[in-house]
This record gives sequence, structure tokens and C-alpha cells, in this order.
Amino acid sequence: MTDEDFLLLIQFIEKDTGITLPESNYHQVRQFITEGLEHSGQSFHSYLEILSSNPEVYNRLLEAVTINETYFFREEKHFSFLEEQLFPLLSQKNEDINIWSASCSSGEEALSLYALGIQVFGNKVSSFHMYASDISDDMLTRFRKGIYRNGSFREDGHSYAPLIQNLACRDDDGRWMIDSSHIEKIDIKLNNLFQKQGDQYPQMDVIFLRNTLIYMNMENKRIIIDNVAEKLKSGGVLFLSTSELPLISHPALFVEEQGNVYFFRKHDPESLSPTLLKKKIVSAVHSLSSDTSALPPSPIKRESERERSSEQNLCRRVAIRLNNEICRKGSPEMESAVDIAIKVLYYLQKNDSTGGLQFLEECPEEDVRNFPGLFSFLEGYFYYRIGLTAEAEDKFTECLKYNQDLWPARYYLVRILPECQSRRLDLLQRVIGDIREYIDNHRYDYQFMLEGFNARYFLMICESMLPDIKGRT
Repeated sequence: MTDEDFLLLIQFIEKDTGITLPESNYHQVRQFITEGLEHSGQSFHSYLEILSSNPEVYNRLLEAVTINETYFFREEKHFSFLEEQLFPLLSQKNEDINIWSASCSSGEEALSLYALGIQVFGNKVSSFHMYASDISDDMLTRFRKGIYRNGSFREDGHSYAPLIQNLACRDDDGRWMIDSSHIEKIDIKLNNLFQKQGDQYPQMDVIFLRNTLIYMNMENKRIIIDNVAEKLKSGGVLFLSTSELPLISHPALFVEEQGNVYFFRKHDPESLSPTLLKKKIVSAVHSLSSDTSALPPSPIKRESERERSSEQNLCRRVAIRLNNEICRKGSPEMESAVDIAIKVLYYLQKNDSTGGLQFLEECPEEDVRNFPGLFSFLEGYFYYRIGLTAEAEDKFTECLKYNQDLWPARYYLVRILPECQSRRLDLLQRVIGDIREYIDNHRYDYQFMLEGFNARYFLMICESMLPDIKGRT
């Protein structure tokens, strides 16, 4: 397979599913296709034609492309909120209750919602309808079999595990076998969320779409959110994973927070486009002043531990406010940081790194002083995109002096340091640990710096780099 062939394959995947294939999966997918072509004797272009007409071949490709990581009651706090607040409210309605696990993989999420629904709705269970869908037919086949090993249970969600075990029995190999009568009560469909949903589903009270948008660019995320939002009742609730939520925006969806659980509620079935982010970027562009004179550079003093902590908190709040208007506004410092972040995103989308650097240089000294680590990172990132690696290295290093917690700076240092430097291996091992901790703690404070990708995408890239860097040092 030539590089041009592989590019055609990547474009086919993205056009059909919205998935941007991660760099870390290039080798795996390319090897999968190459071995298949060698075995069948087909040309690549014949294979590409078959993909469009043969569901079995198409599904095998999806298996190589997608990451099907799931377990029962993942992000337990979501299910606690359902049990204690949302489901009891729904049970008071004298109407059908519809719940959809829109990207259910092998079924753990859908079964978690079903088991909790049975417990909470009790004698109203006849009005409770559970729907589940996935793009992978192989995953749905596993779901319909209802066989799960202990790996489908984790510490996260362990307090709800008995609800699943009540639906199952153990076989001689220790596997959990879900009684088929329960699986038959769930409407399971093969479904591509990148396409309009039509009439195949009713309007939903609750939709779970978690850990699905990780490997998609911003525009493709918006298409899927549009398609899913059309199936949500007015007042209905959409759950994304905690790390995905900050970068999603939609004119009919508004972020709510209860007990540190964030979710979208559909308030008004207005036009589904353009999104709020596009509106904000347009507004930000109009507010840019072309005749602002650059301020002279001023030395940045190292901040205290207290001030550094404050900057980390600021990043967290900017991430959640950037695209989602939570009811109340924040401090003037935060509002200024949000405004700067929006304008930086504008320059990134325009691929105008030189303009972005000029904009940062023209920012008031007070803003630079309020969050120096963030400013150093953004400057370093623009230098990185231009190809000025020495300047980028200086800025990323400066950023980490102010905020050791800002792992994206450490990640980009790994990307630009010379291959032979032993420091590179130390940084890579450190950033792998940082990203794992970031993911495990369901953090999102640096999400607006990640080009619309989830932190897990960067973790996969780092883990794929590790063997090569170890071999060179």
C-alpha cells in the first residue's frame, strides 16, 4: 500500500464515520490492510470499492480503527445522579421513558442504564424503554451474547456492580452470563451516528454519548451532536464523558451542573446550526482591533505556589466556559482568559500562527501577569506550528516553570527535542504518567489546548513513541 493509498483510506474512514484516525494507530491499521491485501491478492482500489458494498469487510476495518474500551457503570457519579435525582423525576411523568446508549460498544453502558432503570422505576418498568446502538456489528454481536468477564467491572462503578450481577449467573470459567430475557428487552440496532437518524428512534429523555468523540475533529463532532440532539426531547438530558464536555457547543443544548455532575439539557428546539462556537469566533474576529500598537515586552516574574494553583483553577474554568455558557459569569480574570482563548482558537483555525503571536504580544500586561504559564504555552505552540523549534522549546520550558501541571507543554517538548537527548525519555515517561492521571481523575482543564482531541489520543501517541525513544537513548 502506497502512502497515497493510505491517505485515501484515512479520508474514506473520516468521510463515512467522522473518525480521524490517530497517528498512533497508523501502523496498526496499515499493517492490517496490507496483510489482508496480500492474503486475498486484491489491489487496494478493489478493496476500497468492496468497503462500500460489503458489510463484513467494512466491519472488520472498523474493528481495526475503533477503540472499544468500556465497563459497567463507568463514571459512577453519572449513575448516582440518575438514581438519586433524574430517574425519580422521570418516574413521576405519566408517559413513556426512553433512554438511549448511542455508542454502546459491547453493551456494558446500556446494561448499566437498563439495570438501574429496573431498580428505580419499579412497577413502572413497563413504561421504561431502553435503546442501544453502535457502528460496529461485531460489538453488537458480543452484546447480544451477553457474556462478560471480570474486566468489565472496575473500581469505578463497583458500588453498582450487584445490579448487573442480579441479571446474570456465573459459568464454570467465572464469566458473567446475562439472562437473555433482559437483553431481549433492549432495542439494539446497528447505527452510524454520523448520518441523520430519521425516524428509527423516538424522542429520548436521556442519551448517553460518552467517549465517542475522542478521535474526531471539531466539525465532525458538531455533525454528530446535531444528529443526536435532534432525537432529544425538549428538557431531555445528554451525557458526554467529563473530558469531552468542555469543547462541545450547540445552540439547543445548555450545560447544567448538579453535585459536580455536568450534563447538557435541551432547552429550546431551535435551529441546529451554526453552533455557539462559530458565533463566538465570528464575534471575536469583529472585536479584533487592527490598529492596536504592540506593547513592549516585559519580564515575567515567577509566581508563588498559591498563584500557580490559581492559574490551574483558571484553566479549568476557562475550559468549561469556553463553548458552554454556564448560567453565571466568572471573575474578570476568567472572562479575560475566555476572550483570549477564543481569539487564539480563531488564529489556529485560520492557520495564522504569526497573527496569533502578534495578538499575544499585544495583550495587556495585566493579562500576562494573571496567567503567565498559559501565555507561555500558547506562544510556544504558535512557534511550534511555524517550525521555530528553539523558540518553542524556550516557551514550553518557561511555561513549566510557572505550572508544572500543564502537561501539554511537556508533550510538545518531547516532540521537538533532539532524538538523542536523554532528557527526552525522562519527559516522555513523565508526560505519560501525567496524562494517565489526568484521564483517571476525569479532568478537562487543558481540553481547550488539545485541538479538539481527547487526552487519550495524546496518551496513545506517547505510548507508541516510547519504544523508539528508549531504543535511541
